[in-house]
Amino acid sequence: MCLHVMLCGCFPFETRGRPVDAVLRDVNAADFTFDDPGWSKLSPPALEMVRLLLCRDSRERPVLEEVLQHQFCGAALQEAVPCTRDDSLKDSDYDKALAALDSDGD
Repeated sequence: MCLHVMLCGCFPFETRGRPVDAVLRDVNAADFTFDDPGWSKLSPPALEMVRLLLCRDSRERPVLEEVLQHQFCGAALQEAVPCTRDDSLKDSDYDKALAALDSDGD
């Protein structure tokens, strides 16, 4: 469901104005559609990945290795910029950020 929300900006199961038990029935049945206009902008591999990950039967869902080898993730991984510990937030920056969060705004 996280990938669905990240790609489309909405939950895969309509919740507005519906009783919780009806939503839970849809979730349990994996009853979802790509009717939201946001889906029209996504590639077929992205739609397939969401469909695979929302498969009701966990035995039929791809495992991590299969997800990473899927065309959708493979293209993203090829474009990703490698990040090392040196490129990430420095410990001193992290300490400053935590101190700022702890301050009373003084």
